[in-house]
Amino acid sequence: KTAAGDAADPRAAASPRIQRLRDVMQSTPCSICLERPRLLRAFQRSARGRSAAKQHPTERRALALRHLFTERIAHVYDDELIAGNMTSKRIAANYYPEGISINILEDLGNLEDRAVPLILTTGEKAELLRLGLWGAPQSIAMRALGRPSRAAHMAHLLRPRRYIVTEEAGISHQAGGYEDVVKFGLERADQRAAICLERGLLESGEPANEDELAFLRSIRTMIEGIKAMASHLADACEVHIKSESTTATRRAELTTIAAACRHVPYRPARTLQEGLQAVWLVHIALNLEDYEQGLSFGRLDQLLAPLLEQDLAEGRLTEETALELIASFQLKCCETIPLYSERVDTGFSGNTVGQAITLGGVNAAGVDATNQLSGLFLDAFAQLQTREPNIQVRVHAQTPDWFMHKAVGVVQRGCGSPAFFGDPVIIRALEEIGVATEHARDYAVIGCVEIASPGRTYNSSDAALFNLPLCLELALNEGRQFPGPHATRKQLGAKTPPVAEMRSFDDVLEAFRAQVEHAVAEVEQVLAWLEACYREHRTTPVNSMITEGCIRTARDVTWGGARYNMSSVQAVGLADSGDALFALKQLIFIQEKMGLCEFVRILSTNFKDHAALALRLRKRFNYYGNGHRDADQMTALAADVFADTIKRRTNSRGGQWI
Repeated sequence: KTAAGDAADPRAAASPRIQRLRDVMQSTPCSICLERPRLLRAFQRSARGRSAAKQHPTERRALALRHLFTERIAHVYDDELIAGNMTSKRIAANYYPEGISINILEDLGNLEDRAVPLILTTGEKAELLRLGLWGAPQSIAMRALGRPSRAAHMAHLLRPRRYIVTEEAGISHQAGGYEDVVKFGLERADQRAAICLERGLLESGEPANEDELAFLRSIRTMIEGIKAMASHLADACEVHIKSESTTATRRAELTTIAAACRHVPYRPARTLQEGLQAVWLVHIALNLEDYEQGLSFGRLDQLLAPLLEQDLAEGRLTEETALELIASFQLKCCETIPLYSERVDTGFSGNTVGQAITLGGVNAAGVDATNQLSGLFLDAFAQLQTREPNIQVRVHAQTPDWFMHKAVGVVQRGCGSPAFFGDPVIIRALEEIGVATEHARDYAVIGCVEIASPGRTYNSSDAALFNLPLCLELALNEGRQFPGPHATRKQLGAKTPPVAEMRSFDDVLEAFRAQVEHAVAEVEQVLAWLEACYREHRTTPVNSMITEGCIRTARDVTWGGARYNMSSVQAVGLADSGDALFALKQLIFIQEKMGLCEFVRILSTNFKDHAALALRLRKRFNYYGNGHRDADQMTALAADVFADTIKRRTNSRGGQWI
């Protein structure tokens, strides 16, 4: 049993410190931080920035980010045991001029009236407008699609129907190589890059070209920036230590935090606190480099377990103080929010960042690896019950009963986490797309449900969201939407045959396939344009330095340097598509209650004057997920149509689509 295991009320089990920190998270209003674009703009206008403009684009990007890391103000808050501010405010969204942050200007007049209010002063609103207009031409979307020949694609990006290309905001969605950060520190990556630069050779012994040398220099530049950011945090701790109002107990805590920030993440972590601190500092760097969506921690219970064991054995920690450290770490995840307008927020069902922590599961040898730390992470979340982080639990036949009961118990308290992931199915799926067995067994969850082998994979796991049910509507109307308040009259999909020519369910299915193919081909083209811009204008050296394969080949992840290089397009409305196909097949082609043409006319009026038919379809037909074999097979069929279309494609980095 762990510290909170027997507590009837998990909230009461939290220490006074954690309760105070949690109360701050709950009571602090959300805002927007403008420090990031402000510093990037200042660098661009400075003499150093003008000089950097003449350098290789990858180095230019790294120099700008180093300036950001070095010049941002460090904040250390009361009670916290893990330090490092994601923004300049306690709870805020960073502004990313390279992405789609400009959409927040839609809400400029009603920021305080949103479902999630954003509190800014009048001066901050004026600055937000200025920075938004300054950054718009530099955004990836404008660079990729801001030309007359691509105007239709830009219009779809702003008002999406068939798909949402989330990669316009940034790629993000990564389970980074935090194990290397904890075990070896950034020092190893720094030394590897330095040796290659000194010799002018890749690690393979081949001569390095200018792109490769620029990449290696960008790695070293970014590490300098991260070291400076950590050092500034240590300085901020020492300012508090010298304050007469700081208690002796807090001085001792701040001294430990300062020492940790002087040591990690450049050098290997020696304690659990240093391990958590190292992970958090690199996590901040990843967020500032890319954007805040889905950047996930991987299997923290696996990579930090040896540090916990050592701390407990040597008396530095008890289980209770370890739990307090973990809860403090998890609360840091609540300090950031995404920056979307309310229109975009609605499409993404809320204000989540999706910083996932994966617990339990098997190790590379296929043996259960659930450990004491797995339970402590669950206990900490049970105490907090906050919107972040996303806790993900891996289960299999040998999952210990105590862990499964604990995980289910957290869900029973009304939490949205943990989610449960079945090892056998997921490992097999990863193996089928070419992931080595030992790496597939080491999978972690990204954000909500996306899967990767952490520290080895760049799979852009949320490249686009694909509207699968709409393809069926288009298939029944020659590539056009049915009339409606949000429908367009333009030809949206492929010109498929009219329903009068469809004699069988297979004919409907063939038209559905054609619409999926047509829309996916368009997604492929848009993503290729975006990927080309990323390779030049938005490389990610922080991500690359902790992703296996990149330093060895001297290639950024955006150039295809990762060991596993893929793009993932997600089907949205999969069950809806299957249920619709099942109902249509049953009603028209099996029960023969009416003709297809008549049914499509009813659909085109949204069941006007046919309420009884609508009720019958809702109540008398089976749905996916309820043990009905025929209904489930239709959803499997919809999934196959989508997957078959996706898997035939490759990204412009040379990796496969999944």
